[in-house]
Amino acid sequence: MSVSAALGDERRTLAKPKCNGMLRIGIVGLGHGLTMAQQVLATGNASLAGFCVKDPSKNAQKAQSFGAPVYDCIDALLDEARPDGVIVATSTDYLAQTAERCIDQGIPVLLEKPAARDVTEIRRLQSVAKLRGTPVLVGYHRRFSSQIGWLKSAIDRKVVGSIGRAIALWLVQKPDDYFVSWRVQPSAGGGMMMINIVHEIDTFQHLLGPIREVSAVGQEPRLAENEVGHSCTITAKIENRTGGACYVTFVHSDLTPSPFSYENNAGENSIFHRYPKDCYLLFGEDGTICFPSGEIWSTSGSRKGWTERLESSICADVAGNVVHNPLLREVEHFLSVIEGKCDPLVTLDDAASTLSIVQAIRDSISADRPVVPMANLGLARKHAHGGGTAGSGTGKGG
Repeated sequence: MSVSAALGDERRTLAKPKCNGMLRIGIVGLGHGLTMAQQVLATGNASLAGFCVKDPSKNAQKAQSFGAPVYDCIDALLDEARPDGVIVATSTDYLAQTAERCIDQGIPVLLEKPAARDVTEIRRLQSVAKLRGTPVLVGYHRRFSSQIGWLKSAIDRKVVGSIGRAIALWLVQKPDDYFVSWRVQPSAGGGMMMINIVHEIDTFQHLLGPIREVSAVGQEPRLAENEVGHSCTITAKIENRTGGACYVTFVHSDLTPSPFSYENNAGENSIFHRYPKDCYLLFGEDGTICFPSGEIWSTSGSRKGWTERLESSICADVAGNVVHNPLLREVEHFLSVIEGKCDPLVTLDDAASTLSIVQAIRDSISADRPVVPMANLGLARKHAHGGGTAGSGTGKGG
């Protein structure tokens, strides 16, 4: 056993024994944290060790409704409740520093996306996690979606041939009172890039392969007091697993009334109305596959051509697929990670790659040219030209 692993094991032995055979989970943050607390209890295999909230005088009642103690700082939660694992679901600007306190004590963490404000913070977490031998699962919960599961299976089996193009739509109208506090401050991790677009980036890298280059245009903030943009269109060059290239266009807006978004179409979260529309269209050599409907459009037989009649069918991978709650499956996976039964499905490396791409998107909007994400710069250097752009990678052209 390595010294770092031994340190991690030694620190984890300080945790309380399981209560009635159940793991004890701490929750930090009361926004998404309350939802995650519900998932913990729904597993039937874990209990709540306690909550950590920024202002107990205002928020304690919500947390206490779960019958768990409430603490005003992370150290008190760790020292007094001594959880077996912690779910960190704070605002983005507090994610990394809160997670580090847990990781340093050898306590496994489910760290809500995007995991940090930038790649530098993630690299620090990785160093501490390696030293202490502490596992960290990053909360990109779509990886646990049974629907994303069938889509990936269909892509891997090439049901419409190799994917060469794709479109991902995410257009919603958020209420005015959503745009407050850290959500409108880029330095605090606010804005649709860090809150919403990161999901699409992680999902498509999971489905198709690593993003090697991005080109983006964005819209300036609508309100003077709002520092973040509200819409953007991104074209990403993805290196698929056969060595070829696939180009994905992401269209995003959080000020547009629309039935097209993952949340409104996948039906995995009951707080959103579900509309029978498709938010992803993937175009292959032999046809088009639509998600989440599973509809496939292709020509029949061997005759191909734009004057030939297309036929519609439902992807066989959809048959028998049950829409599960991906958040519950994510927490169940986290419990297995705590018990050492498996490694985290979504890692800090995955989170670093996504944040590197976010920075490249920002740089592309600013410089009005394609940008290679820094995380992929070494692999794509021979394709890059021109000068570098701050913080992300290499600009092309210009």
